[in-house]
Amino acid sequence: MKLISNSGTERALDELKSWSTDGAAIDIMSSSFSVHAFDAVADQLERGGKCRMILGNGDVVADSLFGGPEETALRARLKGRWLAGRASHWLKRAAEIRHTKISPPQSLIVGGPSLERKALLGSCSFSTEGLGITPGAEFGIVQVSETTQEAETFGAWFEKHWNGLAAGPHAGGQLVDLLDDAASQRPPSQLYFQVLYQLFKDLGDELDEERIIKSATGIRNAVVWNKL
Repeated sequence: MKLISNSGTERALDELKSWSTDGAAIDIMSSSFSVHAFDAVADQLERGGKCRMILGNGDVVADSLFGGPEETALRARLKGRWLAGRASHWLKRAAEIRHTKISPPQSLIVGGPSLERKALLGSCSFSTEGLGITPGAEFGIVQVSETTQEAETFGAWFEKHWNGLAAGPHAGGQLVDLLDDAASQRPPSQLYFQVLYQLFKDLGDELDEERIIKSATGIRNAVVWNKL
């Protein structure tokens, strides 16, 4: 095994892309799933073969779907709903997912042609941070296999845990349900109410209409105000 910095020219993303060949299967163990990480490798995954994923529980995965502060610039592209739909379509076609009750303590990706298997192990979750697209944890470690035997050893370790987890009601698991919900259309009124909630949720009992919008300004006589 060799260590990589997961930045610059030594990213987990670049390793993963270099393994990708048409029809090649891939196994992934991760506590998270980001649609922006999926976007970075979507072309390779869609050309590949079957994928098996071991993910953490649904709440953890839901929180990671669109990333944290490090993915603000990516969210600003407003591709989230489209990416969620694309990821859901791929998962339904090519992937099977099983969930653990607790998040896996480390991430593992095993893939590549059957005769040249490769493995990534460590802080390489299926997120932009884990793939080295955005800055990662200062003390994170990512290791890459150097021989097919090393990769096969980790592949067998994945297989053991995969077989120890019960299959869900459908192959896509909770992740597909989350993606389908994120990809669905929302009425404009829901966005409006969500904005109001985020603006005023911390005021609690202190919420007072006169404090927020002064009646003396005349705004309450406006057509827009009355429509809202």
